[in-house]
Amino acid sequence: MSSNSSDSVLFREVSEYKIQKALWTFLSPFLIVVGNVGSLLSVIVLNQHKLCRFRSSSFTYLKYLALGDILLLNGCLFPDWINYAFKVNIRNYSIGCKIHTFLVYLSTDFTNWILVAVTVDRCIAVCLPLKARTYDHFKICKATITAIFIGMIALNVHLFWNMKTSDEEEPCVEANYFTSDVWPWIDFCVFCVLPFLIMFSCNILLVRAITKSRKKAFSYRDSKFSITNEIRKESLTARRSSHLTKLLLTVSSVFLVLTCPIIIVELPKSLFVDTDYQGKQFAQYKLAWTIGNMLQYVNSAGHFFMYFLTCPSFRDELRSLVCKCKRNSTLPRGRVSTVSLSHLS
Repeated sequence: MSSNSSDSVLFREVSEYKIQKALWTFLSPFLIVVGNVGSLLSVIVLNQHKLCRFRSSSFTYLKYLALGDILLLNGCLFPDWINYAFKVNIRNYSIGCKIHTFLVYLSTDFTNWILVAVTVDRCIAVCLPLKARTYDHFKICKATITAIFIGMIALNVHLFWNMKTSDEEEPCVEANYFTSDVWPWIDFCVFCVLPFLIMFSCNILLVRAITKSRKKAFSYRDSKFSITNEIRKESLTARRSSHLTKLLLTVSSVFLVLTCPIIIVELPKSLFVDTDYQGKQFAQYKLAWTIGNMLQYVNSAGHFFMYFLTCPSFRDELRSLVCKCKRNSTLPRGRVSTVSLSHLS
């Protein structure tokens, strides 16, 4: 999200401004490279047949979450890094101002609500398993992803005519009262409050369900009944389901922790700084705003590592792909033989 700068340039002279500038300049390229590589690997792994056969729509949600992360890192963070590192600001131009602002809001809203969708989907599957079996989760998944994408475009398309360029310190500013005073509260609810509350509630329900499941597993282990092959098969399915639940619980919990700072900073600036924006005070706010944004980008860049650490199926499929690539690279290459003209004559 973009923040308006002070009319004064005093904040450039204090250490807080230099720290936030260093974060944008040196941390951004690291997050862009790591995040893009991790997200691309996630898309490749999540698209493999072995994961698809688990018949869980959660992997489809996570695949589109990875695509949303790629859009977020390249459409939002990359232009900001170019601005701080090379003094090339696309927001100085009218079309650049509108497109960049639109991509910032679209990508952050899209990734947040995909996380909400996959968390709710998993919560229903775990807490209401009998009812969940009556649904066509893949059909609902595709419809939900499409609805989120179209809905976020419709919600943010007004930015193309409600943003304008300016000669002020911040070249891309709100064009009217709606964008400057009404829209921030709408965005605050859509981007922060609603996803946070829904995911927090679902996480509580998931933790309760996992706790109950563990108690049942311990009591079952102590029973004297023999375990048939069918029960073993169900147990394997249950373990896979448990791994997926832990993965989504980890992803959503990390989201809640890393999004808290940006939620606080996205509150009206009048709660933190005076209207006249004193130099040091504004620099401190700017640093807090930068840290909040960076934590949000860290969350997007770190999804691959969360999948790898919490989901054995994801690790196995990644290992299988790496081994296949190594085998293909070490295969001997055939040589095309030539036939002498004298033999043909």
